[in-house]
Amino acid sequence: MSLEEAKEQIKNFTERFEPSYETLVYHAALPFVLTPELLNYLRIEFLGKEVPWIAEADFLLSDLCNPVGYELYAMKADIRAYALKQLPKRNKKMLSRNLPKL
Repeated sequence: MSLEEAKEQIKNFTERFEPSYETLVYHAALPFVLTPELLNYLRIEFLGKEVPWIAEADFLLSDLCNPVGYELYAMKADIRAYALKQLPKRNKKMLSRNLPKL
């Protein structure tokens, strides 16, 4: 999958739900693997009420992620690569202020 296809998949995901979900995708790319608890922490700590809680389940169960174990998920590699590349461009202030918390 190319980065352009990854961009399109993220766009399709956010259009299916709501625009705020896109921010969750970018933040979820930071860890290599995700658990529901870690994704919840990322949403609450960095995104607050900007993204609804149901976005966590929608994201983990979407085609952007693959289950890799019991309550363990990984973003598809090309999607994660694209999201990591975009994160600093979209959230520069937030990253410099909050990244040390991780």
